[in-house]
Amino acid sequence: MAGDNAHLSAVLIRENGFKDCVVITDISDGGVGFEVADPPAIGEHVIVRCPLRGDLAVQIRWASALRAGGAFPMRASELPLEVENPRHGTP
Repeated sequence: MAGDNAHLSAVLIRENGFKDCVVITDISDGGVGFEVADPPAIGEHVIVRCPLRGDLAVQIRWASALRAGGAFPMRASELPLEVENPRHGTP
């Protein structure tokens, strides 16, 4: 999947656990771009909870006024985040 243009609603989960709604605008095997009201900081590790691909671990590589994007450096289970498991309701 190289550079698919998409417009998917998703949830951004930040390092501090704060969640924000995003719209994925581009996704590929190497990363994802999205629209967000309050972009995360460059270098921040986040999870993008995508309805079609599950939890995507992302390291933010760029951010602008209402957009951000990042690369997939590792699996979501390797991130230093406590993310609630939607099936079991536990971290």
